[in-house]
Amino acid sequence: MDQKFRLSPSTVASYFKHRCDRQFRWNSVEQRDRGRTGIGWNVPQSPRFHSRPGINLLMAAGDEFEIDRLQQLQRDFGEDQLFHNGFETKGERQTVRPLPMDELAERLLRPSPPRFLAQIFVDLEATPEHATHFLARFGLDPARVRVGTARPDLLEVDEVNGNRVLRVWDIKASQAARHEHFIQVAYYSFLLEDALRACGLENEYTVDTEWGVIYAREGPDKFELAPYRMAIEDFLRHRMMGLLMTEATEAHYHVNQGCPMCQYLDNCRAEADAGRDLSRVAYLTSESKRRLMRHGIRSHRDLAGLSAEDPLWERLRGAGHDLSVNLGRYVAVSQALEDGRPRPLAGRSLTIPAWEDVRVVLSAEQDPVTNTCFALGIKTFEGFDARNRPAGQEHVFLLENPLSVADAEARMLLAFLRVLNELLLRVDGENGAAVKEMETDTPAVAEKRRELEAATAAVADFKAAHPYLRKSRAGDVPLIEERGRLETVEKEAKVALKEAESTAKRENRQRQKRLHFYVYDGLDLTVLKHLVERHLFAGDPELMAELFTLVRLFPPESVLPDADTFRTLPGTVIVQSLRLLVALPAPYIYDLRTVTEQIPVGVDGRDPYRFRPSTGFVFRGTNQVMFERIHDVWNDRPYLTNPRDPATSISPAEVLRRIERSVRDKLRATDAVVGWLKREYRDKLLLRKEPFRLYDGFDPLGFQSPEGERYFMLDALRVFTMLETSLDEMSLKHLHTLPVDDRVARFECISGLRYIEGADTADGGLWFTFDRAARDVKFERGAFDLVLTPQDAPERLVSEIDGALFMPNKWRHDPYKVGLVDYDLTADPPRVCLKPGSKKFRENVDLAAVHTLDKVFADYNTGKVLDVLAALQQSPDMARHVHDLLNTAAIPGWRPLIADVDAVESALGRQVALRGKGVDFLTRAQRRAFHGVPATPLSLIWGPPGTGKTYMLGHLLLAYILAARQSGRPVRILVTAFTHNAINNVLFKLSELLQAYRLNDPTTQIVKIYGNHVPPADEQLPAEILRAPHKDLPGLIAGDASCVVAGSTVWGVYNGMKAAGDVVQPWFDVVLVDEASQMKLPDALIAFSASRPDGAVILAGDDRQLPPIIHGEYPDEHDYMLSSVFAFMRRRIEEQAAAEPDFEERTIFQLEENFRMNEPLTAYPRDVLYNGNFYSQQGDIRIVTRPELSPDSDDPIEFMLHPERPVVLCRYDAPVSFTARNPLEAGIVARLILRLADVMVRPGTNEIVDPEYLAAQGIAVLSPHRAQNSTIRGLLEQHGFGRNGRPMPLVDTVDKLQGQERDVVIVSYGVADEEYAEAEAKFLLSSNRFNVATTRPRRKLVVLCSNAVLNVVPQDRDVLLESMMLKEFRTYCDGGPRAFDWTSAGYESMSLAVQWKSFNQNLSPIAMPGMMSGQTIRS
Repeated sequence: MDQKFRLSPSTVASYFKHRCDRQFRWNSVEQRDRGRTGIGWNVPQSPRFHSRPGINLLMAAGDEFEIDRLQQLQRDFGEDQLFHNGFETKGERQTVRPLPMDELAERLLRPSPPRFLAQIFVDLEATPEHATHFLARFGLDPARVRVGTARPDLLEVDEVNGNRVLRVWDIKASQAARHEHFIQVAYYSFLLEDALRACGLENEYTVDTEWGVIYAREGPDKFELAPYRMAIEDFLRHRMMGLLMTEATEAHYHVNQGCPMCQYLDNCRAEADAGRDLSRVAYLTSESKRRLMRHGIRSHRDLAGLSAEDPLWERLRGAGHDLSVNLGRYVAVSQALEDGRPRPLAGRSLTIPAWEDVRVVLSAEQDPVTNTCFALGIKTFEGFDARNRPAGQEHVFLLENPLSVADAEARMLLAFLRVLNELLLRVDGENGAAVKEMETDTPAVAEKRRELEAATAAVADFKAAHPYLRKSRAGDVPLIEERGRLETVEKEAKVALKEAESTAKRENRQRQKRLHFYVYDGLDLTVLKHLVERHLFAGDPELMAELFTLVRLFPPESVLPDADTFRTLPGTVIVQSLRLLVALPAPYIYDLRTVTEQIPVGVDGRDPYRFRPSTGFVFRGTNQVMFERIHDVWNDRPYLTNPRDPATSISPAEVLRRIERSVRDKLRATDAVVGWLKREYRDKLLLRKEPFRLYDGFDPLGFQSPEGERYFMLDALRVFTMLETSLDEMSLKHLHTLPVDDRVARFECISGLRYIEGADTADGGLWFTFDRAARDVKFERGAFDLVLTPQDAPERLVSEIDGALFMPNKWRHDPYKVGLVDYDLTADPPRVCLKPGSKKFRENVDLAAVHTLDKVFADYNTGKVLDVLAALQQSPDMARHVHDLLNTAAIPGWRPLIADVDAVESALGRQVALRGKGVDFLTRAQRRAFHGVPATPLSLIWGPPGTGKTYMLGHLLLAYILAARQSGRPVRILVTAFTHNAINNVLFKLSELLQAYRLNDPTTQIVKIYGNHVPPADEQLPAEILRAPHKDLPGLIAGDASCVVAGSTVWGVYNGMKAAGDVVQPWFDVVLVDEASQMKLPDALIAFSASRPDGAVILAGDDRQLPPIIHGEYPDEHDYMLSSVFAFMRRRIEEQAAAEPDFEERTIFQLEENFRMNEPLTAYPRDVLYNGNFYSQQGDIRIVTRPELSPDSDDPIEFMLHPERPVVLCRYDAPVSFTARNPLEAGIVARLILRLADVMVRPGTNEIVDPEYLAAQGIAVLSPHRAQNSTIRGLLEQHGFGRNGRPMPLVDTVDKLQGQERDVVIVSYGVADEEYAEAEAKFLLSSNRFNVATTRPRRKLVVLCSNAVLNVVPQDRDVLLESMMLKEFRTYCDGGPRAFDWTSAGYESMSLAVQWKSFNQNLSPIAMPGMMSGQTIRS
């Protein structure tokens, strides 16, 4: 029989899970062919017994779970609605008997088929023509590949749009559905399409190719199939045969943390150990191993010999993202593996403290079979007692058999929590008592206070006795001198009292205890969190009471995000710190057993604690106690340490004792590692702990109560606001721990600053030269939170200026602080002008030294948000309308401000007619908004790109002004937004319309509010728009003007309300938030708090464009609260619409007419994001070239620029890997711009574009990474852009162009590295970012993107759905592809595949998963 590879669902799914070429190649060979000449040569037989015995337990548990779920479905839908073919027993496992396809067909053709059919046996090879058809669909050769059998767990019979469909379900015993599960169901959907043909059912049924279902322990999860079907099709068509045709011994493998359950682990590990394989370099990625091997480094011995001076070093750093960041660490680990000696690394850690008073080590062991935690451990260390013995305690808690003992896990958890909470409450109580002591003066403070009181009394008595003293009277001079002496004594007493209070406070804080948690690796923390989540709302009052404390420290994902909560870090995962601090001779991973062997003997001569568990109790390469052993106990089964020797039998009781000892050993070993890190690396541990206190300001359990969201939303927003600030601070301070070169490479630092003598400006600015490598830094002109520090003393930035985490002290960085005034980037070297922010600057900064410029953390606004949230919570009656809007998007009893919109429209129409423009001054959609917005207390104006949102808002505000004039009632309007520019755009438009329609009069004031300084954006405002500081805002509101339109950021509004005495003020009749899709909900509540109870709130924006910047990852059920206020209120409206069907129509007003883009540019976002309601008003506009370009040109640049191709996608396979910088793409961009500059005609003329127009309106280049933008600008500079009267076009990130437009936009993704693309997928593949980038051009769009980006399949489901807008762009560009050869100096030639959408091509709608009508895309 000819040998063929077998294609099976499990093999495909496993490849998408592990990305292991070897496993896929070997699993694709039939057992009978293994070891034989041909495709099976050097492929080992599958082992009879897996090296991990728990595999059989897991498989049996999976079978039991499947049967249980089938029975549950029968209970839910009725026994007759689920058909299965009975059960069969195989060994100790009971499974569902498969249902052959002919029997399936017979059941489906009955008049009333069942709703579900179980365990369908699909064998396409039984009808070879259908197997051939299936393979041909993906370009596979039936002579090389055969289609393996498949057994989908369930088929659901459903009806969609009048058609009967079969939907695939798969039952998985995991807690939740995973990436590989979705892949497997998608593969089944392909297979079943041909299976239906084989059964003759293709005319009766279709396979559901839109939706599939995974039934996991969390319940059924319905998901979109399209992304996974696309991934499978790409894999089968383009990748699979390359893997299969590789020789078995050459198939890539990489031993890592995902391998313990693999049947080939023993083979791979033996091979890796024998050959010093790169897999043994701990935490080296599989892709980095490939790249190292391509460069001739095939073992860790080779890698250990690499030095930074070797030219290969830089080539390797440029070979991929992981190597660019971690090459130095990998070399150090390789050297440690070679000589057995640990090596310190350059990294520093912000997540582990140098010391704490109370150390708590936790462990948690998981049983995946029963989905329970079977062991918990806790060890504490509280220093040393009077006899110099460690003070602390150890406890281990073991799970009784959960199958025979009810609530066994809850009982174990309760016992654990009692011990832990006793400690936490004791420490919290002691620290609370210490804080309370500060309410009473210490003896030292009391003494100083008495001295001050005496001195103050002496001054008062003297002044009373001598009230009128004059220097002109000779007799008064001694008395004046005595008065001065007494006042000096009083002043000194005040200083002394202040110092005494500071000393007392400091000593009090020092007496308070710092507490920190440790787990060895992240799995312990994950197990603990899932354990808590399973029992969080179980209803046991005693357990709930104990859980409350733990949840405030380690909230599970359904309540709050990971452990960095409440502005402190409660715990550390040790492995993460180890990887940052030290290179260890530990192969594969830093497992506890190997790491403790590296701890040297202590200074007292005592051996450190080593982790040496009993054989068979901790699986090698992991740190978890083997779950197999607890099953021996539960099943009352002895354990044979040697299966061939009965004498090695261990009784269940002894097994239980050894499990307990293993957990205890793990706790002690973890504690030993912590102690070692603190001894050896204390100077690199930068986290400074605050005294431990339990956070009482938030009840996470109450937040989950049935009415929780309504009553605890403000609490949650308060916590989330604190979290965001904390994450922002931690991110920036972590950045400062990196070497200067790394910070420069991230565009976060200017290096090599050298002061230029004699170049100071008149107002105190100082000029410096700096390194060319830093010329693309992120710092903008006007930035002021910057500090100058010596480049040769990096520790000053981290320790002296940054200080402790979560304790920002402005005084620390004041002496070093500067503002960025200006750049001179045309100079060589480039120059920057900095203005010191302190009079002590020159005392602290040695200008003769070389410096770096870094941003420092400064938080000006969190306190303002928290202040408003507290006011809203503490005084709900004062802002009842705000609560109503947040909860229901409505206000009971509300009445509109404009009683007759028609009358206002008519009056406005008459004014428009006077201008000669006709009465139809609004489009259909704008008119609907004009009438609908005034009729509701809260409305959303959804303004897609180019739909005239600012024009619409200007007319809407005019309506309120006219209505106020007609009624004689004064009106106060607030215009606010995320940026000054957005506010000014609306104010300018309103002022322009007032003048154009002759409606301006002295009783109407438009005022821009500013803070301590007038922002640069305000300098462009016309004289008709007044300017006022925020302290004048209360007076403006109370003034005599009949109409006041105040433009201000929410921070200016807050400062104005604060000046008026309260941060909730009923000031504004109308609150307009523009660009509301970029403003976070907590920030927007400041504006809401300034609204009148009978006022109106208008949110204008587009949540399909850029969202606000969010630092944290939040659970799905709550992350919408920290998205934009626009997205939040959209969700509230949609929820309300479930009860009031027309509510959404009355509150959300989409603008539909696009005045910017031509039709091919408009059609794609219309069908994908805008519900089909987005229409081009100038569908045929295009670029014009002179001379005309040939439509069939062999030059790819001219081909892409042809005017009849308004939308172009150019994709390619790069000859080498590129991450954030891609010179090949940059070269294509430069060529495109140079050619456009030569041939593009300026719109409305017959002339070639002039340089000024080209830069200002003609072209923009957008790339997600500053490194790529820097590369493109560098190439353009070589061609004269940026000097000699030839301005540089905008080359920047998409953020810089939101709200703007150009004739032509070129998007350069730059990345050509699949590993990097997947790591950055959430950012890189964002549909919001793609939408903004591709809706900036008026006439032409060119997208350059590597296939590495287009083909990446993120394992995160939400990210994969987000990526579909870019992936499906290939389908939209249905012209071509046409191939072109492209050569670039220094690189191999490559092929460009150019696709396009023409004006005359069919603009058919494209349906996108998760992005259709009424569905909000999470940002």
